[in-house]
This record gives sequence, structure tokens and C-alpha cells, in this order.
Amino acid sequence: MKVVLILAPASRFVLDKETVQALYQALDTEWDKKILGVILGATRTRAEVDALGIDSDSQVK
Repeated sequence: MKVVLILAPASRFVLDKETVQALYQALDTEWDKKILGVILGATRTRAEVDALGIDSDSQVK
């Protein structure tokens, strides 16, 4: 049996400020919220992270 993985373009999943804030509010622990910030910080510029409503300064140590 051959398995084929089809990956959707990254542009199909849009993370806007409202979506990120909803995700952030749905997370229970500060650790989970920190991980969300770290993932966003690893994949976006500081300005983009700030525009999503996450304080980029809190993601840098």
C-alpha cells in the first residue's frame, strides 16, 4: 500500500489577530500560552507577533 501525503499551502491557514487571541484564551495554563508564543515567534517576525496581539518582548530571553 502506498501512502501519499498532500500538504496544503501554508497560506490556507490564516492566523489573524482574532484567531490567535481565541486560541490564546482557550489555553488553560501559562505554559501552553508560552508555547503558543514561542511557536509564533519562531515562525514570524517580532512585528508580526506584536500585530497578532502577543508581546514579542515576552518571548525573548
